[in-house]
Amino acid sequence: RRDPVQAPIAEPIIPFALSDATAAEERGASRMVRIDFGADAGPVRTILVIKLDHFGDFIIAQPALRDLRAAFPEARIRLVCGSWNASGARATGLVDEVRTFDYFPERSAGWNGRPVDDLAVFDAAVAGAFDCAIDLRMDEDTRHLLARVEARLRCGVGSRTRFPLLDIALP
Repeated sequence: RRDPVQAPIAEPIIPFALSDATAAEERGASRMVRIDFGADAGPVRTILVIKLDHFGDFIIAQPALRDLRAAFPEARIRLVCGSWNASGARATGLVDEVRTFDYFPERSAGWNGRPVDDLAVFDAAVAGAFDCAIDLRMDEDTRHLLARVEARLRCGVGSRTRFPLLDIALP
C-alpha cells in the first residue's frame, strides 16, 4: 500500500500588480514594487544590507542593490559583505558605507558550517539602529544573523514559520 501524499506546507503569497511595476519602469523609477502591509512604519532613512556570500553571488545581487537605491534614494545604506567583496562594493557607488564580516571562507571548499570571523566582528559591523535590515542571501544559513541587528523591519527569503524574526518574508 502507498501512503497518501500530503499537501505541501505553504504560506499565502500576495499577488503583485504588474501594472504598478510597468508604470514605475516607464517613469524611469525602480522596478521594485512597494506594497502597504498595514500601518505606516514611518520613513526608511537607514537600511542595512547583509550579503555575506561569494563573489559571483555578490555580482548577481547588483540589480537588487540598484533597485533598492532607486526605491530609497535618500536612505543611508550600509552593506555588510565578505572582505573579498568590499572594494567591489565600494566601487558600485550603490551604498554609502561598506563593512566586512567573513561568515564564509573566500572559497567555499572545506567550510565547516561555522562563521570564519567571530560574531563580535559581525556585531561591530551592524552596530546602530536601522529602519530596515535585509539579508540578500537566498540560502537560509545566514538568516539567523538578522536577530542580532537592531532594526524596525527585518527582511529575507524564507518562511515566517521557520524565521519568526522576519517582518517581511519573501518566497
